[in-house]
Amino acid sequence: MKRCSVIDIGTNSLLYLMTERSDAGNINPIYQELYNVRLGKGLGKNKKIEDATLNHCIRILHKLKHLAVKQKAEKLIVTGTEVFRKAENREQSLHRIETETGLKVRILSHQEEAEASFLGAVKRNMIKEECWVADVGGGSSEIIFGQDYQVIDYISFPLGAVSLTEEFFNTDPPSPGEISSLQNKVISDFRKSALPGWIPPRILIGVGGTITTTAAIYYKLKQYDPNIIQGKVLKFSHIDALLERLGRVSEKERKKIINFDPQRADIIIAGMIIVRSIMELGNFNSIIISDSGLRFGLAVQELTS
Repeated sequence: MKRCSVIDIGTNSLLYLMTERSDAGNINPIYQELYNVRLGKGLGKNKKIEDATLNHCIRILHKLKHLAVKQKAEKLIVTGTEVFRKAENREQSLHRIETETGLKVRILSHQEEAEASFLGAVKRNMIKEECWVADVGGGSSEIIFGQDYQVIDYISFPLGAVSLTEEFFNTDPPSPGEISSLQNKVISDFRKSALPGWIPPRILIGVGGTITTTAAIYYKLKQYDPNIIQGKVLKFSHIDALLERLGRVSEKERKKIINFDPQRADIIIAGMIIVRSIMELGNFNSIIISDSGLRFGLAVQELTS
């Protein structure tokens, strides 16, 4: 057996995944942790990673580095995505992380992120048919088209749950006008960027905290359980109804509804609007939920290389 740990530093969350490859060659996720660090807080306005959030991130990285050693990981991969691609103080932040933790962060390109997210989603669900994978993050979102575990094409948008919340929402709960403006922005950007000749396939898979949280709300989980969420299906009407419900109540009330991850309460509406817009764009009636995406894909790449 061989073990690989992956730490992904995102715009909203810092996520840890331990995977194991059996002697038979099967790769399985065996342990994961999530921390809402919100490293991208204020990034849209200030263009910089704040010292307070970076300090919090570094404290957690210390903990997770020791955890990987304790769990006997032969390989520890640490990656960063949109938050580091956008931050003007990226180099200083990366230097602090490496100096204080000994961890070197690999900044993924949009293509590398798309390939790993797609592989993680389809490999876990054993889907070889043509499909889209929608990866909604805190600072960006991707629509990835592929077949037979290979990416054919993808589009990356600088539209994420954190960045759009900060840009569009100034009231609590968001006003109908704010929600409408955000929806129009997302749909407009998606339509402008859609590649010529893209014909949506029959299958849509969703990865990322927005869609897994949405599924956990729908299935009324008191505590998030990836084994329950993995492979579940949500209909467009389910997401539409949940979006309307959450959009009517305050952040305080949303925290009660998302009691397993209350820190996501402020950004869940923007994230769900992105998911809903992708489904509308591709005329999808349902979406398959995958708890495995980027981190699992990176582990699969490492353990099969």
